[in-house]
Formats: sequence, C-alpha cells, structure tokens
Amino acid sequence: MVINLKTKTEFLKDFQQKIIQGRKLLHLANHLWADRLLTDLYFEYNTEAPIQPIFSLPDAA
Repeated sequence: MVINLKTKTEFLKDFQQKIIQGRKLLHLANHLWADRLLTDLYFEYNTEAPIQPIFSLPDAA
C-alpha cells in the first residue's frame, strides 16, 4: 500500500496535535477529557491506519 507524503505528513501533524492536547489536559488535571481524547485517538488510529505486519507466516498446507 502506497501512501503519498502529503497524506502521511497531515496524519502525523494531526496525531501529534492530539497527543499534545491530551498531555495539556492531563497536566491541568482534566482527566475526563484527556481520557476521552486519547481513547478516541486510539480507536481512530487503529481503524484508519491498521498496523501492517512486518512479515507473514506461511499458510499451513
């Protein structure tokens, strides 16, 4: 799967901004909103950018 550089850069910028916002909320002791933001980020990341396996196991014949 090929992802162009612009798409990858946008994804990383957005991801970093959400992490920074979550850390700011945690620092301000606003744990409820930080938890919501980081949980949403976790599920967003896992649904939009699935982790590709480094290697695949051979099929059992």
